[in-house]
Amino acid sequence: MWIVEAITKRVENARAAICRRVRSVPSSIERHIYQTFVTVDDARIRSVARGQTVVQPAKPVTVRYDGEFAEEVPTAISAAEGTYTPSNRFLCEFSDVDIVGSVPILRTDGANVVPEAVGTLEVVPEAVGAEAWRRGTYRTLSPSDVRALLGQVEPADELETAFLLADRRGQIFAHWFDETLPKLRAYEAYCRTVDRDPTLIVPSDLADWQRDSLRLMGYPSDSWIERPEAPLHVDSLIVPSHKYRSGHGAHMPSPANLRWVGDRITSNIPDRQTDAPNRIYVSREDARRRRVVNKSELLDTIAEFGFQSVELSALSFQEQVRLFAGAEKVIGPHGAGLIHLLWTQDPVSVVELLPETGPVAHYFLLAAELGISYDCLACETVADRSIAPRHRDIRVDTTAVETLVTDDDAGGR
Repeated sequence: MWIVEAITKRVENARAAICRRVRSVPSSIERHIYQTFVTVDDARIRSVARGQTVVQPAKPVTVRYDGEFAEEVPTAISAAEGTYTPSNRFLCEFSDVDIVGSVPILRTDGANVVPEAVGTLEVVPEAVGAEAWRRGTYRTLSPSDVRALLGQVEPADELETAFLLADRRGQIFAHWFDETLPKLRAYEAYCRTVDRDPTLIVPSDLADWQRDSLRLMGYPSDSWIERPEAPLHVDSLIVPSHKYRSGHGAHMPSPANLRWVGDRITSNIPDRQTDAPNRIYVSREDARRRRVVNKSELLDTIAEFGFQSVELSALSFQEQVRLFAGAEKVIGPHGAGLIHLLWTQDPVSVVELLPETGPVAHYFLLAAELGISYDCLACETVADRSIAPRHRDIRVDTTAVETLVTDDDAGGR
């Protein structure tokens, strides 16, 4: 018996050491860690949960690119074309859950669940869970977290009922708005259905823009708690299905939920300033990647059409929302700033400047869901082997941009 216990202890110590120390490891080792600690199989997740479906009407979304330079459109855009059928959002209710780690991971009934894996069957749950795991989950685990996952650490606090809004992807600016905040719609539907208000758990160490957006959604700081650093036990934890959105091939559309977030936030800000530009160029000069190397030439070209350059980092979140709420036309390189298309009002058009190699279709898909007129321009990338192709600086063909803007004006878009 003592031999089995000794071997088990050694295996546990090895797993903890791997999770604590590894930063860049072979995929085979990552897969071993992932398969050891994380449950992503949909049947397994549902077997340890009591499911309750919150039905939201959904209509198919057809995505098609018919822009000016359709024959030159990057492969990522053409590959994203098609008809998507949104799935109903549902909730999983887990009993006796330990919430572990800053990401976090849910430990329940012998299963460790990454929240983003709940309800992502359409995009292959293993791929989603593995992505969440490899891109940061295991790297955030402290030795205490690992021991908690192995059942060796008791939670420091306890709640009776709670609703989990915290997930790893919600720490990314764009995905906070298009993946995490829409879950509040399911939260409100659940509260109405069962006539109770479970404690809302949000990520720890919220950024100012996250706090501001929650307040504009109608959730002041006294209406939620930040996930504590120590493991937290919850008798009944509600976890919403995750609408996974990516420009890399995985996409679960949710037009109604996106518009719900956009309308909720814009309805809670004052009217936009009358002197704010309605034709915006979203500058990335304050960024470290995907900058326009011939920016002066580009700005001179589009200034003739009334566009003004804006650095969003110089504005508060509320000012950013107010700016886009009054925008009629938007131009900008691929980047998180384009998530502010959520606040625009019809009619509006956008021209996205994409790197010709390694682009993603995230904002092409977003525009289609929001009913925004979309065009894009594949741009020459500046060679830099130390940077992935889709993150490299770009050189913009200003003649092509002029054509796009002229056609846009002529078409009344």
